[in-house]
Amino acid sequence: MKTDFLEKVSEAIKQIEQKELKRALELFKFRRMIPKAKIFVIGNGGSAALASHFANDLNRFTDYTAYSLCDSVPAITSIGNDDDFEAIFSRQIDKYFRPGNDKLLVAISSSGNSPNILHAAGLAKGLGAEVVALTGFDGGELKKLADASIHIPTEKGEYELVESVHGAVLHYLSLCLKKI
Repeated sequence: MKTDFLEKVSEAIKQIEQKELKRALELFKFRRMIPKAKIFVIGNGGSAALASHFANDLNRFTDYTAYSLCDSVPAITSIGNDDDFEAIFSRQIDKYFRPGNDKLLVAISSSGNSPNILHAAGLAKGLGAEVVALTGFDGGELKKLADASIHIPTEKGEYELVESVHGAVLHYLSLCLKKI
């Protein structure tokens, strides 16, 4: 069983479209040329943990400034309680984003259909940001919305597989962007 899972992870990694990985790296590298550019990362559940980990890696090992919008429990719970759970990321984006191309949003969603992720990505794009999406299953609406879509094609419900590959992809991006 365990070996079977690792084989599935290996096969899923091989299915990633290399052109989308390259496109994602281009979007990151473009931000390197913009003074005070910022990277924002979002996700739910296990993807929120990946978002926090990725933002930490970018801040620690690269010259990017990154924020995980999953990390403020007070912000998330107050927005979810006072407004709507769908707004937990978009309200934060509305506060931190101003029109322009200096921001990059990394949106992580296994289904690609989480309303709060889609709402945030749509708002970010409307403010001039570009979106790198990491999705699984069939990619959902987020795959279509993204400027770079790193999609892990899996059966619906294979969260462990999708999140494992997303973690590997995020480490790959961190290594590619690492300070030299």
